[in-house]
Amino acid sequence: RKYARLFQLTDGDRDGSISRSEYMGVFGRSGLGQSMVAQICELVGAEPAGRLTFGQFVGAMHLINWSLAGRPLLVALPPDLLNYISSLGAPSAASPADLASQGSSRSASRSRGGSSSRSPSRGRDRDVPSARDIRKYARLFLREDPSRQGQLPIGTMRALAGRSGLGGNQLSQIFGLAGIGGRDSAGFPEFVAVMHLIRCVRSPQQPPLPASLPSDLAECMSSLRQAPPVDDLASRGSSRSASRSRSPTPRGVARDVPSERDCRKYARLFQLTDGDRDGSISRSEYMGVFGRSGLGQSMVAQICELVGAEPAGRLTFGQFVGAMHLINWSLAGRPLLVALPPDLLNYISSLGAPSAASPADLASQGSSRSASRSRGGSSSRSPSRGRDRDVPSARDIRKYARLFLREDPSRQGQLPIGTMRALAGRSGLGGNQLSQIFGLAGIGGRDSAGFPEFVAVMHLIRCVRSPQQPPLPASLPSDLAECMSSLRQAPPVDDLASRGSSRSASRSRSPTPRGVARDVPSERDCRKYARLF
Repeated sequence: RKYARLFQLTDGDRDGSISRSEYMGVFGRSGLGQSMVAQICELVGAEPAGRLTFGQFVGAMHLINWSLAGRPLLVALPPDLLNYISSLGAPSAASPADLASQGSSRSASRSRGGSSSRSPSRGRDRDVPSARDIRKYARLFLREDPSRQGQLPIGTMRALAGRSGLGGNQLSQIFGLAGIGGRDSAGFPEFVAVMHLIRCVRSPQQPPLPASLPSDLAECMSSLRQAPPVDDLASRGSSRSASRSRSPTPRGVARDVPSERDCRKYARLFQLTDGDRDGSISRSEYMGVFGRSGLGQSMVAQICELVGAEPAGRLTFGQFVGAMHLINWSLAGRPLLVALPPDLLNYISSLGAPSAASPADLASQGSSRSASRSRGGSSSRSPSRGRDRDVPSARDIRKYARLFLREDPSRQGQLPIGTMRALAGRSGLGGNQLSQIFGLAGIGGRDSAGFPEFVAVMHLIRCVRSPQQPPLPASLPSDLAECMSSLRQAPPVDDLASRGSSRSASRSRSPTPRGVARDVPSERDCRKYARLF
């Protein structure tokens, strides 16, 4: 039925057969080489310059999918497939149109001329983009044109179109159809035409590209030249993207001051860093936070100097917010300012005014889970797993036990430090931070470590990688030290790993843990091999 729908789309004149140029356009998109496609066409009985009937087309599509599955191409058609192809051409056989309309899929519904229970395919089976598609393309266009010049360089459009996965020849043909093949830049109407043609080619039916731009799409491009500005189109609709486009400062355009949401986020981070709650943080505390941004020390020092921090002094909340804003400004690829803009300077000063809200008040505002935790309430979801706790939960310890056993298949109870470093390195933390974590766990100069130290390392890594990104403590927290001590008297790691109701726990309870060789296949393995056989 699927091949019948694709045949219907390709057979424009509805004469029951398709030409070589038509079917080669369809088969060529499979990714198989031309020689392989020619061999398949020869197998199903197509002449070098001839046409394909519906039965031959179905046989060719079947062999293409056979080859794409990694199976070797047949030397001759099997009798069953040969008979099947012949049966599709019999006088009593259902026509491609009848087959295309059978089934309960949306494609079948469209072939019957009806409407499916869902909305129609968004822009793929239409001759022109829908109003919703045009709004989406307008937002994408503005994202690539933050300066609002109304033109995109062809290089930018090619890079964007290249994400579709289409080949260079197809993209060149699409750009030619849109009339921008030899130009240096293109406007919004041409952008819409390119995006729509890409969506059509990538649709499940994969229709071949037309020889010239369809008249309906040409009219759509013409109407877009008299349409409202792109900003206006982008702001229509009820989606979040439309809401962002209606914002005074669209996404991707730099703000002079932090947004209210950013300020609340910085307030929560300031609360986590300001352990003594005196309203300011020391250099070691804020450098621990700023250092995780990935900016160099000289850049961070320059930012601190801009917001008014002394070389060995402290930062107020306002200065901290200003510094975080400038750090995110730099991370977005914008050049660092030589001096603070007046708006940002006044904003920082306003946060220190007597009438200003305190960091604790700001941290508790908003509807996020972080705000809920700052208010002391509970979010609708389960609490953060192991990230906001002083010690790992029982569930975390069971997970760490399974991970420990995976790295220690011989059950020696110790992991080489090199293995632990390789595992910890997957977290993305820098070498200095990992060395500090290993030092806190008491294994900085050792060759191997046991399960309690492994748990401490994993937990500290999770804490550092939490959304709040608290700085590492100067010494191991007493609660975590007590947890390590209790683990030395806890049941064996195998016992901890087998507790719980997860699949991992079930595997740990298996007589032969994963990673240890069996003399004979397990029942599960045997079932898998039976299916493969």
